[in-house]
Amino acid sequence: MSGKRTNLIVLIPILVGVIVIFFGMSLIVPVQEKIDDFRHVKFAQKIAPTDHIIVSRWTDYPSRREIRLSLTGDDAKRVVQAVSSGRAERKFYKIGWDVRAKFLAGTNVLAEIQVSEDGLFIADGRQYRDGSYLPQGGPNGALYHLVYVPAMFGVTTGR
Repeated sequence: MSGKRTNLIVLIPILVGVIVIFFGMSLIVPVQEKIDDFRHVKFAQKIAPTDHIIVSRWTDYPSRREIRLSLTGDDAKRVVQAVSSGRAERKFYKIGWDVRAKFLAGTNVLAEIQVSEDGLFIADGRQYRDGSYLPQGGPNGALYHLVYVPAMFGVTTGR
């Protein structure tokens, strides 16, 4: 009988520990999302005065040249809006971050992001999804059409 009690006494703290860990994890995720949202709001405030955006990427070997283009006016505003309305994306993706976009006000660099082809971008070390991205219908969204495609292929998509 005492052997069963010893097993029970050892098993109960382990079960309690596992339950606490599972409930603790469920409490941590909402806190992480709030922190991501807070950081993203700060980032959006930082890029709000953007008047132009420099988009760039390095070509593949052997030439290894940098391709640059500039977005101004409505195009720049659409990109700022897409980035500002982005949502935190905590899932891990294996993606090449080929394209960079620098947000400028005059000659002052406000911030920089890295953009992927499927509506994801990295801002201040955090991964977000383009706010204008629609999950159905293949690649889309303002970042895809105004930043990624022109930098990768040298063409605009007319959107």
